Amino acid sequence: MKTVESIRASTYDGPLTILVSVDGKPLDSDIRKQLIDLGVRVIENKERGGQVARIRQIVSLCETDLLIQTQDDILFTPHTVTELVKGFEEHPNVTMESGKVVPLPATNFFEKVVHVGVSISYTIGKHWNRGDNYFLAGGRCLAFQTEMAKKLDMPEEVLNSDTYLYFLNQKLGGSFYHVPSAIYFMRSPKTLADHMKQSKKYQHVSKEIQHYLGIDITNVQPLPASLRVLAFVQELLRNPLLALCYLGVLFYTRSQGKDMYENVTRFWDTDASTKEL
Repeated sequence: MKTVESIRASTYDGPLTILVSVDGKPLDSDIRKQLIDLGVRVIENKERGGQVARIRQIVSLCETDLLIQTQDDILFTPHTVTELVKGFEEHPNVTMESGKVVPLPATNFFEKVVHVGVSISYTIGKHWNRGDNYFLAGGRCLAFQTEMAKKLDMPEEVLNSDTYLYFLNQKLGGSFYHVPSAIYFMRSPKTLADHMKQSKKYQHVSKEIQHYLGIDITNVQPLPASLRVLAFVQELLRNPLLALCYLGVLFYTRSQGKDMYENVTRFWDTDASTKEL
């Protein structure tokens, strides 16, 4: 609900259609009424289909030139939509865009540690391949030329839909552009258990892209080790304690292996603490 309200508060003065696709679990009647009162088209699917099924459904129903794909756990600024649209206007050959994620203020120490990782990831993404890389293709806020979006079909078993869409867009001749002024807010994991779910899903990405698209991302976009070191050193100088704690968390998550998502198809436990906006 808060996500929709933040979109409706947008300063964008063009036509704006909001479609919400509900995956299996029925909406509370009061929430449904509030969404409809906000001019939202609500589609309630009786059977759970998973994230990719919902993305595919929304794309199939889109009748506008541009599509902004988002989730229910982020908050837009009043200028987010405007900046994404402006990005396409200024770069007409771009077919896929991303906004810039900014963590909400931390409510506990673990969130502060995770924020170090968010900052490191963004520093890497900003400098790697001039900002054209899957680190910046955050799935919680992606925008597309709808004509291209309808070509970006995904198997419903795909877990890392953002990375998949980034490389498929590239494979089909599209281009990607990160819009740093299109800011949106997100809650970071509050617990190690929730962070592990995100981490292990990410560790699965290389194998997944190889399996579905036949692309070895380590060869297509080799990440310079020096860039990783530079990003970490910057955080170490900024906040030594949090940076060292993050390094410990990073080593721990990598030591747990990559098997959590090996046999997962379409459904997995969500990281509940990131839904608390």
